[in-house]
Amino acid sequence: MIRAAIFLAIFLLSSSPVLSSEIIVATASNALKVVRELARTYQELEGTEVRIVSGSTGKLYAQIVNGAPYDVFLSADKERPLLLEQKGIGIKGTRFTYARGVLVVWTRDGITLHSIEDLTDPRIRLVAIANPDTAPYGRAAIEVLKNRGLLDKLKGKLLYGENVSQALGFALTGNADASIVALSTVHGVEGRLIKIDPSLHSPIEQDAIALKDSPQALKFLKFLRSPRARSLFEKYGYIVPSSF
Repeated sequence: MIRAAIFLAIFLLSSSPVLSSEIIVATASNALKVVRELARTYQELEGTEVRIVSGSTGKLYAQIVNGAPYDVFLSADKERPLLLEQKGIGIKGTRFTYARGVLVVWTRDGITLHSIEDLTDPRIRLVAIANPDTAPYGRAAIEVLKNRGLLDKLKGKLLYGENVSQALGFALTGNADASIVALSTVHGVEGRLIKIDPSLHSPIEQDAIALKDSPQALKFLKFLRSPRARSLFEKYGYIVPSSF
């Protein structure tokens, strides 16, 4: 499955020639919306096209280890970029934390919850979360449910998406009544949300790393540290490092 995904990624990325003024950014699904806006801004500033590949952190990590031709990786955790650096795949000295994620419970309008405990209400048939084995936000959701004593009560209700975007999609389409997802994924989406107390889960610190020692990759990472980029991360609900 991983090799098939790699071949598909390479085919899609090679459908047009990769120019020297172009970089390929692999981003965890939670950051897709903000990375799209960052890419547009960067292209306006630098004239460099940013091509985006998104997915769960675990799946992207597996693709990178198996040779996917990405220039930069924006992970939803600290562990995978560190592992890539240790394996000699990530460029040493380029890894840094670009944001801390915020976890929320999201429901469509018409479904009102007052606290996370309300997920046990019989009206809530299914609760969508990202796969905790490959998605850090899914792992954080499981931590929250354990710490609130809700995991056993909700086990039969949990619906797993491949990533946070798919988990939100289940709730948006009515296939689930609620979802526990990244605040960034519901930016601009109508509905109701409850911010989850961050003390209920390990911090979702998200690292970026260069995968090629190229001027384009290093320049894009430098842009991610800029005030303009930081303000965009904040716009989508992230906590940026100066606020840690």
